[in-house]
Amino acid sequence: MEKVLTSSEKQYKSCLTNFLAKGGTLPCKARQLSLFVSEYGDIKREDRLKASSLNVYLSAVRRWHIQNQLVSYFGDDRLVREEIERLKVLERQCYIEKDKSRFMQPEEAIRLYAHLAKLNPTLRNCRDRAMIALALRTGYRQGMISDLRYDWFNNLHNNEARITIDRPGFKTHPDIHSKLDPVTSEYCAVTWINQYLEMAEIRSGLVFHPITASGELVRDAGKISNKGVNTIFIRHCKGAGIDTHKLSAHSLRSTFAVLSIAGGSDATAVAAQGGWTSVDTIYKNYVQAALALRTKADTTGLSYLGLGESKHIDAHLHHRLI
Repeated sequence: MEKVLTSSEKQYKSCLTNFLAKGGTLPCKARQLSLFVSEYGDIKREDRLKASSLNVYLSAVRRWHIQNQLVSYFGDDRLVREEIERLKVLERQCYIEKDKSRFMQPEEAIRLYAHLAKLNPTLRNCRDRAMIALALRTGYRQGMISDLRYDWFNNLHNNEARITIDRPGFKTHPDIHSKLDPVTSEYCAVTWINQYLEMAEIRSGLVFHPITASGELVRDAGKISNKGVNTIFIRHCKGAGIDTHKLSAHSLRSTFAVLSIAGGSDATAVAAQGGWTSVDTIYKNYVQAALALRTKADTTGLSYLGLGESKHIDAHLHHRLI
């Protein structure tokens, strides 16, 4: 039987194929990969690779040398990492990522949850609700949501128990361990996940499946595509009356990070929950936005969603939004 590759393995395999197609060689020296990074990360190059993509190339090439016991031949990758960091700085200076998706404001996130809570409990709505709530509570990427498997979950089918997820790494991260605590509000992700699993009779395999127009779960259709996850998210944002400009399913990842920190969570815990490679990513990309949010927005209602460490619930905010 052919081995089933994880998302990380598929991505590494693709990177190695592209690396060779672009003139790279295996095995190679770290300094050769550094030159490749400089060439294909050149800001002026039309078909350039982003620094984030080149970081995955580095991980793939380094992993290949480890698997083939050629680490000493590859050598120290410090120069490669320094070149990638240099390209990241240039990307920020040149506003290359200025059109990236935005995070949701606290009121938008609560409004989305209020919309989800009022949905008729059809199979499709229960799936969508569980998917969006899980993404917002973990910070998982689209691909990390769509490839979730039942046997990675612990403590299911108990609405008062903490759900834990032990999943293989995604992209450059090692194994990821996430947790979802139940909350004492109608916006409980734990309850929504259990409700969906019971209704769909999921006991093995993928957690989230495509659903036909007639409402039938299609178990043998494979995982939902990233585009499909995005379509589900945007549809419910519109249903909640939220402006979807610069919103995408990836916004759930940045929203989780920013709102969790704004609500009092530790950056290290946020990085571990969402599978970020380094806590430095949280400090560089989200902490400043979270601190600014604390000064200009009401973040007390975030406890409704299970985000942050706030123990105080603003009932007035809740009633205003629903």
